[in-house]
Amino acid sequence: MDGFSPAAEIISQPPLTWRISLFIILAVVDIGFNAAAGAAAAATGAHVNSQSDSKTAHDVVNLSRAVGLGALAGLLKSGILALVNFGKQFGGMNLGMWLILALVASSFGICVVVTSAVSSLALGEVPGGLLIAAIVTAIPLAGEMAGVQLAPDSHIFAFTLLGWDSLAGYVFARMAHNEGTLQPQIPLEY
Repeated sequence: MDGFSPAAEIISQPPLTWRISLFIILAVVDIGFNAAAGAAAAATGAHVNSQSDSKTAHDVVNLSRAVGLGALAGLLKSGILALVNFGKQFGGMNLGMWLILALVASSFGICVVVTSAVSSLALGEVPGGLLIAAIVTAIPLAGEMAGVQLAPDSHIFAFTLLGWDSLAGYVFARMAHNEGTLQPQIPLEY
């Protein structure tokens, strides 16, 4: 016998509207958490890099600008993945569109898109050195995703994700530093 029983119960998929609604709810929660994490990381970086103990109005404006850019980075990262996954599950895309979205949703694509968007807003340009740093940063993040794919049920691996993210952040900061000090071309005030 091949394990098939005529008395087996056939379980049907939930209705499509229910699956889409659940996907949207989970995507909104994920985008919210990523935006909050990006804002918190930017606030921490701005606080650590502040040069004086006395805060001026200019420092507060720069901190709020950094927090906004951090939230935008988290929103872009999570939003790209949500869009690609929605298209994959419910869109019925052709192969060409799917390949373009898969490239953008890869760790290399996300790093370049987020770096380009944030540096364009913060600096008024996208320096080549930051793009190189973004591409190199994608290597530890690709290792993180490979581990998720190879051991999806491993609870021990879940604890190493923070290490991969920290390594990626360090690699980005180090590569950006090696490419030269970047000074804003436009004021960071709104």
